[in-house]
Amino acid sequence: MVSSSGTEQKTSDRSEHKAAGNKKAEKREIAKGKILHATLDLIADEGLASLSHRNIAKAAGVQLAMTTYYFGTLENLIESAFDLHVERVQPWRDEIEQRADDCYRQFALTSGGGETPVEDMDAYVEALTALVVEIIFEEATEKKKMISAECQFVFAQYLPDALDKKVRALDESLWDIAEKSCRRLGSSSPRVDGQLLLFTMRELQLISVRSRFPPDLEMMTSCVGRLLRGFQLQDVPAVAADT
Repeated sequence: MVSSSGTEQKTSDRSEHKAAGNKKAEKREIAKGKILHATLDLIADEGLASLSHRNIAKAAGVQLAMTTYYFGTLENLIESAFDLHVERVQPWRDEIEQRADDCYRQFALTSGGGETPVEDMDAYVEALTALVVEIIFEEATEKKKMISAECQFVFAQYLPDALDKKVRALDESLWDIAEKSCRRLGSSSPRVDGQLLLFTMRELQLISVRSRFPPDLEMMTSCVGRLLRGFQLQDVPAVAADT
């Protein structure tokens, strides 16, 4: 027969063991988080080529052995860092899409679902241009480090297949948003024009990120505005010259 005091002791031992296990797991997650965040910071500041277990451990403030203990190879560590980047960037992607949808609804002929025509196309183009420039400016300033890290992945020439697929999937999520906006503009080739818009945004981001001066909003507005208006002029028959 087990005494009540013996039962209480076993319960206490189990509780202490569980608490110790939880504390150990918490420390492990904290260490892994430090390593992953340090990896993304290094990618943003110095590029993928700068990465090594030693550099990452130093930046994270952890023992060198921890990077291999938790992640094994450097490839695994980089892929895990990208997974963290996707987790961090997804709310921003969702916000961009919501802002694009809100901009469109201001000018749509009906408030229902679907892609209804725009009532005042000139006003919509102007508003969409302002929104795109605003997004570029935000990504070149307050979200600079996040976008810098993403560009390193997007423009990398050689990535492991598994990571490359993840990078492409993230890139296409923004492409999808751009395509939807181009379709609303009446583009005859919204998928192609969406890519052109994305290329332009990326180039303007890179120019702004690399510059020592504040982003040139007037130049951005001119570039984006001309591009979006050009999407509306496709497949329009040329007017014959006077003879």
